[in-house]
Amino acid sequence: MVKETLLWVFGYRQCPGCDVYSNAGWPDEHGVWHCEECQVNCMIDLFGNDLDELPRNWWPHIIAGARYACSIPIKAGCVLGTTTWSAAKVGSTSVFWAVRTLSAAKRPSNLAVAGPDSMTAEVFDDSWLVVVDGREGRLSVGDPVQILEARLKGVIRGKKNDMYYVEDDSKDDGYWVSTQDVRLDRSRAKCV
Repeated sequence: MVKETLLWVFGYRQCPGCDVYSNAGWPDEHGVWHCEECQVNCMIDLFGNDLDELPRNWWPHIIAGARYACSIPIKAGCVLGTTTWSAAKVGSTSVFWAVRTLSAAKRPSNLAVAGPDSMTAEVFDDSWLVVVDGREGRLSVGDPVQILEARLKGVIRGKKNDMYYVEDDSKDDGYWVSTQDVRLDRSRAKCV
């Protein structure tokens, strides 16, 4: 197939009469390409005395049928290879998801997420671990903070845009403070 394609690109054609590849020849009135030698022989036969030995019209069809018959195993192999590859992809994906599902099903119960039924009064009475993100702009309501300019300590009671409402510990006053002027009070927040 590759050889025929390369020869066709460079102008060579295979004559159906003699099966020779040649770049010298012409198509006949039916569009079938014949090499120069077959054309000359055809002309000699046409104008010769013996008219009973003219070439028959069924010969190109037999050659085309033989070529098609030879290409059937190649086409069948392509179909079979594509089907096998697709089945392998589906199979491997199925195995991956099955293993993933089974590994999730065998997860220990202590890693499971607690539902609303597990929140009882005993859970609220136990000690809590509160995680505070001390980076700028990450503080939230209830976090112990220091106001840098006033050197006051307090607790955040509200948040709006780039401002925190900080309630002073020593007084019952509150202040709106910019996020840049507040930092986490590490003396009152345990580092874990």
